[in-house]
Amino acid sequence: MATYPNNREELEERLRKHVEIRMTRQGEYNRRIKMEFLNCDFEQKALEIRHNAIAEEMNPLNTMHGGIVSWLLDSTMGTLANAWVMVPSPTLNLSVNFVSPVREGDEVTVRAWLVHVGRATISAMSEMRVGDRICATGIGSFFVTENRA
Repeated sequence: MATYPNNREELEERLRKHVEIRMTRQGEYNRRIKMEFLNCDFEQKALEIRHNAIAEEMNPLNTMHGGIVSWLLDSTMGTLANAWVMVPSPTLNLSVNFVSPVREGDEVTVRAWLVHVGRATISAMSEMRVGDRICATGIGSFFVTENRA
């Protein structure tokens, strides 16, 4: 059964836990593509993370590979969705718009916010920035599973 956070402190605790789990226990790629919790907003149902772009994430054009960009957007929205309802919420749909390149050494921030939380699905939006420059945007939907544990 989904349980929603009651306040900012509870949301932040849930988000920090989910980011740590993603970075330590959910497979090699999750451990390699680092996400750092920056901030959350209870009223806006939002999460902001930081990531430093590294050489291994660059494509032949020396810009961040689109798969890494997509992973960061999806993972930020998914982390927020999972932490909000506290049941597994896998991605149903992901749409990404690539706006401007991310280069090696760039400090990337990704902000995600929940647009709708329903009994069966969650809708979210996200944007990736380097400083004030938007690099990519994403829209995702997530399936709210029943807690089968």
